[in-house]
Amino acid sequence: MDIRKRDQTHSYPEFVTDFNYMVKLFSMFFLCIFLSGCVKLALRSTPSFIPRLSQAFFEECDPELSKQSLPSSLKIMEGLLKNDPENRQILTALCTGFAGYAMLFVEDQDPDRASSLYLRARNYGFNTLGKKAPVSNKSKLTKDVVQDRINSIGKGDLEALFWSTMAWNAWINLNLDKPAALGQLSAAQACLKRVLEINPEYYYGEHYILIGSTLAAMPGPLGGDEQQAKGYLKRLYR
Repeated sequence: MDIRKRDQTHSYPEFVTDFNYMVKLFSMFFLCIFLSGCVKLALRSTPSFIPRLSQAFFEECDPELSKQSLPSSLKIMEGLLKNDPENRQILTALCTGFAGYAMLFVEDQDPDRASSLYLRARNYGFNTLGKKAPVSNKSKLTKDVVQDRINSIGKGDLEALFWSTMAWNAWINLNLDKPAALGQLSAAQACLKRVLEINPEYYYGEHYILIGSTLAAMPGPLGGDEQQAKGYLKRLYR
């Protein structure tokens, strides 16, 4: 049966029908690639595909459409990653996608699930950063090593740093009652400051909100500061 013809039997708006048609075509396309064993070659032959796919979802004007379509797209990208596990574009897109999905659609309704998604996003971002990541699965890093790694992150890694840092700090904000989260706070805040050093206006200065909300939520003995929090939030309106 023709895919477009089947979709038109439903009373969907034309743009939804076209979108569903495109999703099905892409799904068929990727299925063919998987079956032929050429995923890695296809990804490296079309390096702009993954960034543009991520951009399309964050530019979508219909929130409900994004909410419904983003999870399946993330799973497709996770499938692609299995065939090319060191692909930085896919890793960055997954970090961005899971962080954005948790912030926009999950955190308010299900903080526990959002917490898990934030860690997933953070880990994808850290895998993108590689040896520059401020954590290590193999051993505990000293404070100086963590800072040296953060300082080594440059403009070329800004997108991965920004989204992994956003996810990391969002996870901490949801778990301020847990010692494990508080123990990571200084490194996570150092990553936020590194984003500010590289480009303080990156992604409309959203990191100011995260720094301000963290400082406002934390008790004073742990570094909370209401006045500093207000200062960061005011920077958004300059």
